[in-house]
Amino acid sequence: MKLHRPFAIVSFILVVSHLYFALSIRAEWNSSYISGMLTTIAFIVLLTSGWIRHKKATGKRRRSHQYTAISFIILLIIHIIM
Repeated sequence: MKLHRPFAIVSFILVVSHLYFALSIRAEWNSSYISGMLTTIAFIVLLTSGWIRHKKATGKRRRSHQYTAISFIILLIIHIIM
């Protein structure tokens, strides 16, 4: 668990840079773009739930963080496939 937060910070930097390059190069409304935006929103919710869980850990917050992580992974796989 020591590496959990550093991985989150590095992944946030990678997601923001990917978002910047994707929007600066081309911004067409296709399925990949829409799935990427949904995945970005899910990632922001995941980071927020993780931060809230870090501040005060409860069972409900842990499950919420796990469910948002699963949702994010599913959306990320859809985005990669498209």
